[in-house]
Amino acid sequence: MRNISYLSQQLKNKKAKNIKAFLIDQRIVRGIGNAYADEILWESRISPESLCGKIPDDAVNTLFNAIKVVLKEATEQLEEVKPDLIKGEYREFLKVHHPQKKVSPTGQLIHCKKIASKKTYYTDDQQCYN
Repeated sequence: MRNISYLSQQLKNKKAKNIKAFLIDQRIVRGIGNAYADEILWESRISPESLCGKIPDDAVNTLFNAIKVVLKEATEQLEEVKPDLIKGEYREFLKVHHPQKKVSPTGQLIHCKKIASKKTYYTDDQQCYN
């Protein structure tokens, strides 16, 4: 992610797209896959069903910061763990994108729904902008 201006402009360009599909679109944002998109959206408290063009500027700032925080934490976690101990796509350090976890660190029930053709994990405390 280049900078906040780039993110804001791309969100405006894709205003009818949902934010989950936006984050996993490698033509727009490279390197964010399904699991990290869920983690970023949870960290920023934005619903995966939010429309890009409806997300207010303050939430875009929060989203930008969440991208940096989540990817930095993931990199640090993966550097600490031996690669052979990471099983499949589910990593124990993920806060919501994990089929065995039922409750988020904030005590919210974790839901799973197909969004953007992907299993998406989220909680009710994530704001939906539509």
